Amino acid sequence: MFRKIIKFLSKVIGMSRVTYDDLRIAAEKEDWDFVDANIPKVVARKDAIDWALHEAIKSANVNVRDLGASMIGKARISSEAFTKMRPSLFGLLERDADNYAGFRAACALAEHGPDKYLSDVRKTLQRFSKDKDVGGIAREYLQKIS
Repeated sequence: MFRKIIKFLSKVIGMSRVTYDDLRIAAEKEDWDFVDANIPKVVARKDAIDWALHEAIKSANVNVRDLGASMIGKARISSEAFTKMRPSLFGLLERDADNYAGFRAACALAEHGPDKYLSDVRKTLQRFSKDKDVGGIAREYLQKIS
């Protein structure tokens, strides 16, 4: 009981630091509200982006791949650094073309500049623009790259 109170108070007063591992666990459980609320707190740290690029988008778990692409899409990344990330995200877009991980890869590419992958990113976003859950997001990114 005492541990639960301490954990609760830590979260309330901000002593608890959410990590990318917390996000991974939440993604595996499909706790997207937790993921969405905490991505901005986590992506400010370079180690989190490194993890997203080198581990998350290569995970066997599609939800973790989705998380990794979402983290990269929400992070502030220099154009020079993103140039090196672009092929990995495109690989994810191709691998997961028909699920949300591929969609999130397309969003990350649209956010930071799709470069030579513009046509593939546009096709993916157009396909998902009809999706009941992410259609609005897809349409926003389509406007961004038009």
